This record gives sequence, structure tokens and C-alpha cells, in this order.
Amino acid sequence: MAKQHEAPTGSEAVPEDRQTLLAEYSAVQQALSQLAAIYNDAPIGMAVIGKDFRFQRINARLAQINGASIEAHLGHTIREVVPELADVGEGLLRKVVETGESILNLEVEGETAAEPGVVRSFIEHWSPVRDADGQVAAVNVVVEEVTAQKRAAAALRASEARLREVLDSIKEGFLLMDHGFRIIQMNHEALRIARQDFSAIEGRAIWEVWPEVLGTPVETAYRRVMAEREPEMIEHRFTVGEHDLWLNISAYPTSDGVALFYRDVTERRLADERLRESEHRLATAIRAGQLGVFVYDYRSLPCYYWDKTMRAVWSLSDDEPITEDTFWFSLHPDDFQKVHEATLRGEDPSGTRRYDVEYRIYRHSDNALRWVKIASDIIFDEAGPLKMIGTIQDITDRKAAEEQNLLLMREVNHRSKNLLAVVQSIAHQMAHASDPATFALRFSERLTGLASSQDLLVRSQWKGVDLEALVASQLAHYQHLIGSRIHILGEPLQVLASVAQNIGMALQELATNAAKYGALSGRGGEVSVGWAVSEDLFSITWSETGGPPVTTPGRKGLGSMIITKLLERAVDGVVSLSFDPQGLNWALKAKASAVLEARAPDAS
Repeated sequence: MAKQHEAPTGSEAVPEDRQTLLAEYSAVQQALSQLAAIYNDAPIGMAVIGKDFRFQRINARLAQINGASIEAHLGHTIREVVPELADVGEGLLRKVVETGESILNLEVEGETAAEPGVVRSFIEHWSPVRDADGQVAAVNVVVEEVTAQKRAAAALRASEARLREVLDSIKEGFLLMDHGFRIIQMNHEALRIARQDFSAIEGRAIWEVWPEVLGTPVETAYRRVMAEREPEMIEHRFTVGEHDLWLNISAYPTSDGVALFYRDVTERRLADERLRESEHRLATAIRAGQLGVFVYDYRSLPCYYWDKTMRAVWSLSDDEPITEDTFWFSLHPDDFQKVHEATLRGEDPSGTRRYDVEYRIYRHSDNALRWVKIASDIIFDEAGPLKMIGTIQDITDRKAAEEQNLLLMREVNHRSKNLLAVVQSIAHQMAHASDPATFALRFSERLTGLASSQDLLVRSQWKGVDLEALVASQLAHYQHLIGSRIHILGEPLQVLASVAQNIGMALQELATNAAKYGALSGRGGEVSVGWAVSEDLFSITWSETGGPPVTTPGRKGLGSMIITKLLERAVDGVVSLSFDPQGLNWALKAKASAVLEARAPDAS
């Protein structure tokens, strides 16, 4: 008889082969435990059912779907636990056992004890579980409830039907285009106006269906709405067969592309034309401006007529009389001569007989200075000037905008010169230290960084630039790493426009270096960018970890100068740069007032 092995006691050593078996046993037990946890905690229902229809194993999700505990399932048949679904379940199990083939993606509907009276929808997969001899010993069931999805799909279909009913009920034409200007939806009115069958034009570009639109203001409007995402309204005359068709079109941006609402206004347009032909005086006033209307009669008293709009510009009441003094005494002294000469030119029968001038007035109520534009026609008879008919337009806001635009253009000119100087300096510095191929690549990268900063400056109108947006713009090429390997942390701050470009250039250099040699050159490295303000001290840091071992470079090039000396001079600050073996570390410290926009005082 073989000698039995006794378990070691005390300090006796465990045999090496037994240690191996124990380790393997422990690993298997851990794997089984993990599989059991995954099985039980899976978000989809799973169970193993024997050929006798009894549950051998079930996870928590399927037990929850069935409305009974795990213990209430084990050892019990399908009919005992979920009698409502027993006929279907037993039939499926028999088929799998008999054929040995899986039944996949089966849709099942029915009630369960978890929600009596509620019909629920499931996607089920029934697969054979075989024993050592390859015989089907049980069936593995995977159940995913899709009740909510089916209800949502039904609700969507109902919503789309209601939308179609609403669109077809409105009296305006409706047409929806995708981002490629392809027609994807039209209502009955739109098809009636177009005299088209939808099946013949669905999916075709609008220019292909109506090529006569190309080169017209309609094409311009559609493309502008698509590009600028702002609504636009336009009236246009189309030719359909032998007939002219006027459409009033409202174009709106949508997530799909552009939606058009349009009405046939041909009759109105024809009526307008007849009205203009019959009412020449009104047409003259409309042609002159369509705003405040006035009439000056050279031969009768009272000689002035001002409508409500014109009186509002001068801040006069409806019953206040209009005299020569009302008009002439309101003029700005510097514009008096200009208005007088314009009047004389208009009264000259050999001239244009028009009176068009922009000038300043003092409003009667508060003496406020306003800019106005008068456009008028002077009607003559045999005796000379008879009537002056025209419109008035308050152009104060336009003049202010023009002045603002002039200031902005000057600022743009100044900023452009500064930017060109920076570009010239970069090119000059790089030309001495780079071969042509390297020069072209690095110069392009630096220009891209400058352009990103410039975009932010333009959007902010050269005011404060959001620091987080500035950092993100310089890391645009690595956007997919932000949050995983690139970490950005700092409170919302506005950087002065005068230093945003320099900080942006420094960040671009650091990002490029990290991608080529540092933490972003491999798969495991990480970069942290952070900033803070303490009293009047601003600091921003760039730290790299997990990349290749770092060594101090043998020489300092333009990139080193950009992230150190140029930035220090720009903000009158101090830059620290260390090439630690674990990763590059860079930091800038400067007075907050030299870097940041002044914060608005807290309301109290």
C-alpha cells in the first residue's frame, strides 16, 4: 500500500508542486467568483433551464423581470414561476433541445408577475448547453427587455404622423432640405405650388429640381442660412411653365439643414403693382424710403405735413403745429449750410429735382442730438416747385455703428501689424536654425497656433479671452485626449488681449514638444495644465508625466525662447523650466493685473 502524504505542520515546507496546485486552484476560484459576479450583476437577464423546464441558474436582472426572487426560481419550472409565458418558453426550450440549434433575436411579448396587466416586450436568445458527450443538457437563456424602446418607437411614429398631419393642414408650403440641400420632406401645399410628385424629387438637390434658382438671391439666402444658422426672409419671382409665380419665403436653420415656409403671393404682388401705378405720390414716398413721410407745399398754408413717424423723430406731439422754425431751428449749426444748399439744388428745375441729405438735428423734447436722412422728390408745374414729398429716417444708430466700425478697423489694422511683426520675427529666428523641410513644418505649426489665438481675439473683439478656451485652442490637435491623458484645471479667467497671443504661442510650443519628445509621444504619458490666482499673483503650469525619460536639451532654439524670455517680457513675469527625468515641468508667474482682465466688482 502506498504511503499516504501527511499535511505539513509547524515549520514544515509545502512541496513546490503542491504550492503550484494551490495557486492554480486559488486563481480558478477567483475567476469563477468574478464570472459569478458578472453573471449576477449583468444588466440583461440570464438563466440556465434544464430539459425538465426547471431553472438551474438565474441572475438578478431576469428574476426582477419575472417578478420573483432568485430562490423562487431555482428548482422550479417555467410554468410554476411565469405561467403567462410558459407555453412560449417550453416550446422554445423543446426546439433547442431537439434541434441542438440556437434561437436568436426572438421578439416575445407578454405579461409577468412583476407588472400584471402590462404587456412587455423582450428580445430573447435561447442557446444549447452541452455536456461532455456533446448532448444538450440544458438551455442558456438571455433576455433583454425592450419595452421602453418599442414604446418610444411607437410614440415617434405617432408624433411623425401628427407632424405630417399638421404640415399638410397649413396653408403655407413647407420644404425641408438636408445639409447637402437635398429635399427630404414637403407638404401638400408645397407639392401643389411646385406641381411635382414627391417621389420624383425626394433626395435630389434643390438646384437640380429647380436649376433656375442658381445665381439668384434665393440661392444666396439659402446658402447664408445654412452657413450662418440665422433665419432669412425673401420674396422672389419664379417662372413655372408660362406663368410667373411670386413666393414669400421664410428660411430657418434646423438640425437637419434648412426648413422653408413659403406662400404664393402672386395676387398680392400684382395688386401692389396696380396700386403703385394708380397712386404715384404714395409710390414716390415708398421709393424714397418707406419710413416717416412728409409733404411740403410751396404755395399753401400750413405748408408742412409730417406723419407720426417723422414727428416721433423730432419728438413732437400729434397736434403740435409744424412751421419753418420747427425745421430750420432744429438743425445743427455745422449742417445748416449743407441742408440749405441741398434744398436749392432740389428746387432747380434743370437739376435732379431731388433733395437727399444726411444731417444732425436737436430733438425738441430733450435737445438730444440725432442723425437723420431725408430723401425726397420735388414736383414741378409750369410755375415752378409745387410740392416736396419724401421720407425721413433716423440714422443715429447707423452713424454710431459706422463710427464703431471705423474704430474697429483701426484696431484691426493695429493688431494686424503687430501679428505680422510676430510672424516676421518667428520666420527670421527660424531661418537661421532650421533646414528647409523642418522650417516649413514648424513654421506652419506656429502659424496655426497664432491663428487659433487670433480667432479667439476676433471673437472677443480684442477684449478679454477665456483662458480655458485659449488652452483648448492650442490643444485642438489632441482634443480626443482631453479628459483622459490631458487634464485642464483652473477657475474661469479672462486673459488680456495683449498677452493672450504670447501665452497661446507658449502653450503651442509645449504641446508640440510633448507630442514629439514628451508625454504625448507614446501611449502612457499624461499632461496637466492648471492655473490659479492668489491675491495679485497669477500662475499657470504645464506638467508632464509617464513619457520617455527627459534630458536637458543640448541647445536652446526659438521654441525655448518663446516659452521663456518672450513670455517673460510680454507679462513682466518669471518662467521656470525644468527637465526632470519623469517629465518636463514649466510654470509662469506674474502679477495678475499684467495678465488678466479686471474683474467686475461683486454685487452687494
